[in-house]
Amino acid sequence: MRLSEALDLFIEARMAEGASDATLTWYRQRVGRFVAWAGDLPLEAVGVGTIRGFLASLRGQTKRYQDHPYRNPEPGGLAPATIRGYGRSLRQFFNFLAAEGLTDDNLMARVKLPKNGKRAPKGIAFEDLKRLLQATEQSVCPERDRALLLFLADTGCRVGGLVNLTLSDLNLSKRRALVTEKGDKARLVFFSKKTQEALRQWLTVRQGWMMVKDWVGDWVFLSHKDGGPLTPSGVNQLLSRLRKRANVHGRANPHAFRHGFAKMYLMNGGDLASLADLLGHESVETTRQFYAVFRAEELAQKHERFTPVAQL
Repeated sequence: MRLSEALDLFIEARMAEGASDATLTWYRQRVGRFVAWAGDLPLEAVGVGTIRGFLASLRGQTKRYQDHPYRNPEPGGLAPATIRGYGRSLRQFFNFLAAEGLTDDNLMARVKLPKNGKRAPKGIAFEDLKRLLQATEQSVCPERDRALLLFLADTGCRVGGLVNLTLSDLNLSKRRALVTEKGDKARLVFFSKKTQEALRQWLTVRQGWMMVKDWVGDWVFLSHKDGGPLTPSGVNQLLSRLRKRANVHGRANPHAFRHGFAKMYLMNGGDLASLADLLGHESVETTRQFYAVFRAEELAQKHERFTPVAQL
């Protein structure tokens, strides 16, 4: 059996387990790149050196975003977290091959993954968020775009949770929503009164759309073109337009809103344990790994205020 055939079996198994389309695409892109790099070898010809050679080639890459669906390639090496993502996908792939008896042992058991760097996640800046909100005033549908920005910034949800949000999962009076994200996992998110009011204004406009255009759909955020739900690609395009209009040069993709929410939550005095729940992380260690740097800054500010030496 060759690597490409094994990849097809792996994807089929993940589908049978109920993996989301985004997860399947993630595996296809990353394991598929390994298969292409290795030359679609027979499984028995793949060794630990093959895997290490592939990961080493990623470290030597001089362009990034080569396979990105929304961004153009640009000069620069891959981040350690990106290379680690490739390694994690290969670990799942070779775990599957070993469990199915397609390989004699698990080759990835002898491959160490690169550690994540200690750089802070790149969240949207607060000033950039304000500029984007101002830019919605010139949008085709300012109420929708404002509600969308505030929902992302206020909940820390992933883009999948945003585009899959339905009216039946939105509780305006209690200011909470049930979002379905990666792995089809549902969780509660909460939002402030400002976002509540923005959503209320958008839903009034949305109702007018439904009556005039005779659209049928339960999604909260609709496409102005056809009345269907916004897609992740559509959200990225919307943010790109707002970013250009607002002359924003910093990060403003959907995940930057998630990182920005986490940063400000900690900087304003929130704790890692509750942040882990709000972000939908299964373990607080995941949250600590990415956001402890912001917790350190918040502690430094408290130290500046409360250290006894400051009172001397």
